[in-house]
Amino acid sequence: MNTFPTTPRTDTTSRLGLGSAQFGLDYAIDKSELRPNTGEIARILSQAYIEGITVLDTASRYGNAEELLGQCLKPDHDYRIVTKTPSYQKDRIGPGDVEFLLSTFKKSLLLLNRPRVYALLTHWAPDLLAPGGDRLFDAMLSLKDAGLVEKIGSSVYTAAHIDGLMARFPIDIIQVPVNLLDQRLIASGHLKELKRQGVELHARSAFMKGLVFCDIDRLSDHFYSIKSLLREFRGKIERAGLNPISACIRYLLALSEIDNVVVGVNNISQLNGILAAANETAELPDFSEFAIDDPQIVNPNNWPKVILS
Repeated sequence: MNTFPTTPRTDTTSRLGLGSAQFGLDYAIDKSELRPNTGEIARILSQAYIEGITVLDTASRYGNAEELLGQCLKPDHDYRIVTKTPSYQKDRIGPGDVEFLLSTFKKSLLLLNRPRVYALLTHWAPDLLAPGGDRLFDAMLSLKDAGLVEKIGSSVYTAAHIDGLMARFPIDIIQVPVNLLDQRLIASGHLKELKRQGVELHARSAFMKGLVFCDIDRLSDHFYSIKSLLREFRGKIERAGLNPISACIRYLLALSEIDNVVVGVNNISQLNGILAAANETAELPDFSEFAIDDPQIVNPNNWPKVILS
């Protein structure tokens, strides 16, 4: 296991966070891309810390990701860990669901080998908005009051999720989907309003699970409507002297409302590519013409199981 230095870098990369879904799940579009082993995960975590990354995003639903993080991280590391509740997706939340949240969180702490974590998010925002959802939030508040989490909030998919949550609960932190193709929450003004209200914002789906740089010709018919758009997008990036990774990362880092950009990697090479991209200085072109509103495209939950032919 690699040793973490005592002082990380604090430049642009301090606004990057490291996702862990790909550590515990076959998460990438290209299923030939293998999960990293524990040795590679330890190297990724060490290198990320050296370069100034301080946020780790995980969840109980990410296979054995929490367990792997607990094995590969030093006990005295300074990473701010964000984990998530179970996803219920039920019409009504009952007392048993609250007990499951608390027991799952206790298990997460054990697996992560941590006495507390930075933040706890609901994995599925509609769980909080369902009848009885306030029971889940009260349980999360109890964990915060006990000093086991610093901030509580939710992962969201839509502006309606944000509106519903902010109308009912004192939210500290929200994880939002935003990228060069999914600009919905920028256009609607939700990012600016959340920042005005002091909510910490973490951006996920920076690369739309790899859609922005995968082989367009291999995409399934589900994506037929955007194949020409993707080709135009790639062409504009190339003419600007950029690559898809640098364009995606720097686009999000240029959004002042975003506190942290969560990215996932499977190996050190991918991590180094993202770190290099974050510190590039070439001027970014206007990408507003590539905004997509179709929920069948921007929400990976709506994608078919087979994405590449």
